Amino acid sequence: MLRARFIGWFLFFILINILIIMIISGKIKNKNALSLFGCFISLSIITMTCFFPFPHQSELIDDIISNNEGVLNNYIPFHTIYTSFVDAIKYHVYQPLLYSIIGNIVLFIPLGFFLSLGIENKIRILGCICFSSFSIEMFQYFFNSILEFNYRSVDIDDFVLNVCGGIIGYIMVYFINEKIKKRKINLC
Repeated sequence: MLRARFIGWFLFFILINILIIMIISGKIKNKNALSLFGCFISLSIITMTCFFPFPHQSELIDDIISNNEGVLNNYIPFHTIYTSFVDAIKYHVYQPLLYSIIGNIVLFIPLGFFLSLGIENKIRILGCICFSSFSIEMFQYFFNSILEFNYRSVDIDDFVLNVCGGIIGYIMVYFINEKIKKRKINLC
C-alpha cells in the first residue's frame, strides 16, 4: 500500500530544492513567490491526507471488495456533520468528530491563508478554494471508480468544511493586515 510518508519524502525533497532555488535567486522576498510556495505546500499536504494510503496491490483490493469494507458516500448536505455530533454526544466518541469536522476545516486553513497573500480578489480566492475542494472529491470518486469500491468517501460535507477552512485562512490574513495597517506597516 502506498502511504503518504512515501510520497511525502519525495515532495519534501522537491520543496526543499524549490525553496533553496528561490532563496538563491532572490525571489523569496516576493510575496507572490511566497504565496505560490505556500499553496504548493498546502496542496501537497492536502493530497497526502486525502488520497493516501492508496491500495495498489490486487490482493488487498480483492480482499476489501470481497469483505464489503468500502466507505459510504454522502450527497446530502450536513448529514455527516449532524451524524458526527449526534454520535459524539450519544456514545462519547469524539475522534470521528475531530477527524471529520475539525480535520477538514484545519486542512484548508493554510491554503486560504497563502491564497490570500497572492490574490487580492475575494471571489477568485473563494473560487480557488472551491475548485481545490471540489477536485479532491471528484478525484476520490474517480479513484473509487478505478478501484471498483469506495476506498475514500465522497462527501458534500467535506466540501463545505474545506471551504469554511479556506475562508478562515483568508480571514486570518485580513485581520493580520488590519493589525499591521494600524501600526502603519503593510506586509501584503
